[in-house]
Amino acid sequence: MAKLSPRNRLVLRCAGGALVLGFLAFVLHAATGFGGSAAETFFGIWDYDALMLGAAASCLARAAIVRRERLAWGLLGAGLLTWTAGEIYYSAAFAGSESVPIPSLADAGYLAFYPLAYAALIVLMRERIGSFPATRWLDGLIVGSAVAALAAALALGPIVDASSSDSTAAVATNLAYPIADLTLLTLVVTAASFTGWRPGAGWLTLGGGLIVLGVSDGLYLWQSAQLRKLDAEIAQAQQRQRELQAIKKQVDDLEMKRATFQRKVDLIERLKAEQSAPVHMLDEVSKALPDFVWLTTMDSVGPPGTSTVKFAGQSSGLTPVADFISALQRSGWFPGVDLVSSTEQNNIVTFAVQASFKSPEVAAKEAQAAARKPIPGSTAAGKPGAAAPPAGR
Repeated sequence: MAKLSPRNRLVLRCAGGALVLGFLAFVLHAATGFGGSAAETFFGIWDYDALMLGAAASCLARAAIVRRERLAWGLLGAGLLTWTAGEIYYSAAFAGSESVPIPSLADAGYLAFYPLAYAALIVLMRERIGSFPATRWLDGLIVGSAVAALAAALALGPIVDASSSDSTAAVATNLAYPIADLTLLTLVVTAASFTGWRPGAGWLTLGGGLIVLGVSDGLYLWQSAQLRKLDAEIAQAQQRQRELQAIKKQVDDLEMKRATFQRKVDLIERLKAEQSAPVHMLDEVSKALPDFVWLTTMDSVGPPGTSTVKFAGQSSGLTPVADFISALQRSGWFPGVDLVSSTEQNNIVTFAVQASFKSPEVAAKEAQAAARKPIPGSTAAGKPGAAAPPAGR
C-alpha cells in the first residue's frame, strides 16, 4: 500500500464523507420526497451522477493506492466509470424527453459495465479465495442457476412481451440488460458459495451492492416494459378514437344532408299540396258566379289552403248576389261567407263579400283533429251523472 500524506488522507476522508452524505440525501429524497418536486432535477441528475462518479473514483483510487487486488478494483472502477458515462450522456441528451431511442450511446455505457464487473468478480475471487474445489464449483453453479432461473421466470417474460413490437435492435438491447443482471447475480451467489456462505464484511458489502444494482435495474426494466406496453395500448386507443371520430363526422355529415333533403322534400310536398288550391278557388268561384253578377276585384289573404277571400263586384240586383253567396257556401270550399256591404244606384248593386276559403283536405284534417279531442267533462265510464246500467239477473 502506498504511503499517503496526512493531507491526502484528509482529502480522501472528506471525499468519502461527502459521498456518504450525498447518498443519504438521495435515499431520503427517494423515500420521503425530501426537497419536493423542485429538487427532482438536482437529486435525479446532479446528485445521482455525482454519486456514480464518486463510486467509480473510489474504486480507481483503491486500485491506485493499494497494490493488493489492484486489477480487480481497477476493472470494477472502469466498469462504474462506463456506467457513469452512460448516465451523464443520458442526462444531457434525453432529460425531459418523452421519446428515448433504443439503443443509444447511453446503452453502450451501461452494458459495458457488465463484462468489466464480471472480470472484477472473477479476479477478486481468485485473489481472495484461491483455488476452487470441484464441489464448490458444483454448489455455486447449482445455487447460481437456481437464482438465475427464478429471476428469469419473473422478469424476462414481461420484458419480452412488452418489447415484441419494437425493432430488432431495441429488443436485443432490452433483453441484454436482464440477461446481464442475471449473470451478475449468478456470479455473486456463486462467489458467496465459494466462501462457504461466510463471505465476510468486504464481500458482503460488495456482493450486496451488486445484487441491489442488478435487482433495481431489473425492476426498472420491468417497469419500463410495462410503461411501453401501456403507451402502445394508449396509442392504439387514441388511433381508434381518431378513427371513430372520423366515422362520427361522416355520420353527422350524412345526417345533416338527410335533414336538408327531408326539408326539401317536405317543402316540395307542401307546395304540391297547396299549388292546386288557387286553381280550385278560381274554379269554384266561376261555378258559383250566376248571371248578371260581375266581379271587379278578388283578394286572397293567408296561406292557399286556409285563406280569407274578399270579393267586390256589381250586380243587376240583390237576388243574384244572394245566389252567389249561396253557391259559394254549397261548394264546400267556402264554409263561411258574409255580405260586407251593398249599395244600389241606377238599378246597379255594388257589393262586397268576404269568405273564408278552406280546401276539403284541410277541412277533413281539422275534423279528424277535433274528433280526437276529449269532450270536456266526459270520463272513461261515460257522461257525468249517467246512471249505471242495471245488473242482469
